[in-house]
Amino acid sequence: MKARIEFDRGKLVLHSDGPWQELTEYEFLHLFASCCDAGRALAMHKVYPPATDFTEVEFPPEPVIP
Repeated sequence: MKARIEFDRGKLVLHSDGPWQELTEYEFLHLFASCCDAGRALAMHKVYPPATDFTEVEFPPEPVIP
């Protein structure tokens, strides 16, 4: 898929491999569904925060994959 949104440690993360205007209808519907899933996860995170909340923890940067 070219674009998706996911929920990660209290943040919404956008992933995109190409220009938005080139999304097919199927890819757009997949993006919309991932937005709904991520939004639902964010709402649950706000109402029921995890017992161990890592949102304030500084993680080392992820290695860049060539």
